[in-house]
Amino acid sequence: MQLNYGWTEYEVKEKTWQLLTNDGSIWVKIDMKGNFLNIATGDRKHLTEIYGFIKNCTNSEGVIIAKRKKYGNPLVPMKKKRIKIS
Repeated sequence: MQLNYGWTEYEVKEKTWQLLTNDGSIWVKIDMKGNFLNIATGDRKHLTEIYGFIKNCTNSEGVIIAKRKKYGNPLVPMKKKRIKIS
């Protein structure tokens, strides 16, 4: 029996501010409906179109809150660590 322990699309939509995909594209959330804007190209897509390609998720403070190790693996929440910038 395999357990689902990764984030769903709903959790990504509610908690994430910025996404990094496998091809290196950065997507920024533009509204609470789940629409994201590609910084480089200006494309707008809904989360369902890019969910499978997400590598990591960042919150509004710039902290990575979820990460995917390999393509096909679940999106796993990160442990709470504070990054000290000196």
